[in-house]
Amino acid sequence: MARKKKLPSSITCKPAGPRAPERWVFRARAGINPKTGGPAYDVITFYREAEAVAYDARHTSKTSKGALSGRSARFTVKEAVDEWLDLQMLDSSTEGNYRDLLQPIVDAHGDMPVRKLHKMHIAKVAQQLHAGTFACPTPAGRRRRAWCVDRINRMLGRVDAVLGSLRDEGYLETNMGALVPRIRAERTAAAPVRKTYTVDEVAAIVESAAARTLNLLVIVVLSFLGLRRGEISGLKWEHIDLQKARMWVIEQRKPNRRKKSLRAEGEPATLVSVVKSDTSKRDLPIPPCVVALLKLVRRWQLEAHLASGKRWGADGEPPTTVVVNEHTGGPVAPNYPWQRWTDVVELLPIVHLPLHAGRKTCGTQVALQAGVGPHHVGAWLGHAPQGSVASPVTGVYIDADEEFRQAVCAAWETVFGPIVTNCDTLGAYSRAKSLLSA
Repeated sequence: MARKKKLPSSITCKPAGPRAPERWVFRARAGINPKTGGPAYDVITFYREAEAVAYDARHTSKTSKGALSGRSARFTVKEAVDEWLDLQMLDSSTEGNYRDLLQPIVDAHGDMPVRKLHKMHIAKVAQQLHAGTFACPTPAGRRRRAWCVDRINRMLGRVDAVLGSLRDEGYLETNMGALVPRIRAERTAAAPVRKTYTVDEVAAIVESAAARTLNLLVIVVLSFLGLRRGEISGLKWEHIDLQKARMWVIEQRKPNRRKKSLRAEGEPATLVSVVKSDTSKRDLPIPPCVVALLKLVRRWQLEAHLASGKRWGADGEPPTTVVVNEHTGGPVAPNYPWQRWTDVVELLPIVHLPLHAGRKTCGTQVALQAGVGPHHVGAWLGHAPQGSVASPVTGVYIDADEEFRQAVCAAWETVFGPIVTNCDTLGAYSRAKSLLSA
């Protein structure tokens, strides 16, 4: 009679009973528990001896490589999402956006151990969101509407990142989020969707804005200069040197996504923070036509301050500190540039695109100029590098963001300079000045 193979010390065979079949329980040290500081144990039940032995071999290999994280086998999906968000050190707006994207997975499988989360679980959530049949309501208790393809794919990307971090630290064998195929948008024979404006449409928007107010004109020009909505609202005069024609994009104003009832005492509705990422912090040369426009805006703001006295400025401190200001001289709400942009574009016989289309139009029109490549546009817009640019002779990596931005500045002046110069900026200044005496 053949002798039964001896099991490893970490595996215990549990005989079959009246309520449970024969099973093999694996139990072994899994590092240090990050919450308690004590030892953590990995406990998993198998119903086949071969599976338990194979898992023990993999566990031993991980132990020798030091890849065990010290998490228990009951580490849930919700705990994984919360920990991943805490580790990212995001601003409140971006964290809220990521949490909204991951909320359907948490609602559907938040209490499930991460190790039991299969790719079919994730795929079914994505399919139900696409069809509008997802049963779990929103945190506010409302029924979820169908999500667009882009939003679902962004959700799958966040799930991929959460599970990928656990796979990289050795807790998961496979990143199930990476195995879920992205949903493809349905292609029809209709005309392609417009995402940018032509040069003639840019001229129509700039002229329409100049015909209304100087404040609106500077919003439109800054948008076509490549600034984001929050960067336009947060741009201050202390970040601009008109003598040297330089601009430092380092601050933004964004709405507080946290509900008013959940905010701490004194927490404002508008958040002032640094820009979106480190690559978004950029030192830009200002085209000559924009320098002339900013000098006119600065002159009008100083005259408005003299005409209205202490009422002008942020909290009554003269003069105003922001480039785009409200009627009292203080900073505008984060949605103000978007609202004023909508007021202009809706009245024109052109396609209505959001304010961010001005940033896309800037990159597109500049990239069409001779001598301007994707690396030039990325340096101007503050995008993270998508690859390495190396010298064809020495192979040394190039660090020439300033030269790239100077090239884009010259190309921008070639494309958009005549539009800004030919619009009635002095008329906009005169109309703004006439309001002071009214």
